[in-house]
Amino acid sequence: MRREKADVLVLGGGPAGISAAISAKRRNLGVRVILVSSEPSHYMRPAVTALLEDPRVSPEEIVSLDPVFLLGQGVEPFTRGRVTELTDGLAHAQGPWGEVEFEYESLIIATGGVPFVPPIEGVDLRGVYSVRTLRDARRLANLLRPGVRLSVVGAGLAGVKLAVAASRRGAVVTLLEMKRVLWTVLDPPLTDLAKKLVEGSGVRVLENKAVDRIVEGPQGSVSGVEAGGEVIKADLVVFATGVKPNSALARSLGLKLGVRGAIKTDEGMSTSKRGVWAAGDCAETLDLITGKPTYRPIGSIAFLGGKIAGINAAGGSARYRGFIRRQAEDVKGLHLVSLGLTGAEAQALGLEYDVVELHSSWPDPQLPWWLKRPLKLSVAIVERGTDRLIGFQAIGGPLARRKSYTIVRMIAEGREVSSLETLGFKAA
Repeated sequence: MRREKADVLVLGGGPAGISAAISAKRRNLGVRVILVSSEPSHYMRPAVTALLEDPRVSPEEIVSLDPVFLLGQGVEPFTRGRVTELTDGLAHAQGPWGEVEFEYESLIIATGGVPFVPPIEGVDLRGVYSVRTLRDARRLANLLRPGVRLSVVGAGLAGVKLAVAASRRGAVVTLLEMKRVLWTVLDPPLTDLAKKLVEGSGVRVLENKAVDRIVEGPQGSVSGVEAGGEVIKADLVVFATGVKPNSALARSLGLKLGVRGAIKTDEGMSTSKRGVWAAGDCAETLDLITGKPTYRPIGSIAFLGGKIAGINAAGGSARYRGFIRRQAEDVKGLHLVSLGLTGAEAQALGLEYDVVELHSSWPDPQLPWWLKRPLKLSVAIVERGTDRLIGFQAIGGPLARRKSYTIVRMIAEGREVSSLETLGFKAA
């Protein structure tokens, strides 16, 4: 077994790991930065949906950062590998490059998240999947064909986009959700509108339906999904029920865990052990609005957290006060924007809130016509008793997405909801 010595060792090749590795090298050109990743290349999660929509998409159209790019940034990638043991100062890994013992001065854990699949009967049957990686997406994409019956469990952003993509491929899709469509990013009445839009794409939507079991068919394959006493026939079942932190290596190193089992970190993304940082879907972060720790497996937050961890692992002293969630997605040609806290998240963090429906007007006559398309619906999430703006959501044209950074700044500054009037949004 050969030994490699790294000044900064990064475990994980997602947005947090890439950001951390590059930031560490840029902070100190003299350090040796090594990145160990289980996947052959590096990409953003939306590429998974693109592959489902068209399995003929080439790797070149999906991969955003390949090993050659990392080498150009001064980062040494060890891809297609896995860490088998992690101790203080040493990480044992194996891959196509053989078995290597990595000796490190500073360690950044960016191992991401793993799909959460509820512990119900039948999840191990043939034809039951979860989709997290490009390999998962390609395997499912090759099974989708006109007429195949697909049940998607979980109507978050990933589940909705997967269901719509499969419907466009001709699959007969049923989307099951134990609460409301997109409830993790939207509040009523936007969730009601979202449901109508998804149904308009040919997807059957069943809300307030908890899946009781996966029904077994011939030869150990899936034949259906039972939910609320109803059996929905299915040839394929995909769980899109969220992710949980991949913190196994952190536990083996004795690190403290926080919200939902994510690695506990401070304002500099430092963990409970000196010389070890964590970022991305495996780590908790601070919410800027409340100052409380939270778990948000979102690419933009992973990227920012990775940047802070990388700077500090290379000798810097970067700090942050908290992050504000910003999610902007395209679903069925419509732009969905969700900023700051949702009602559910505000409640979980101890804030009382109101949902204020907004009317939109466009005061700038110089805007092109495609930005003037009216929003279908927009709301503000407001702290009760103070009128402080703590969240914003919209479905419709691209204008709200274009203004999202300004709205995030307003939330960060603690502005009142009336400040949205300067952007053309007025309380109904």
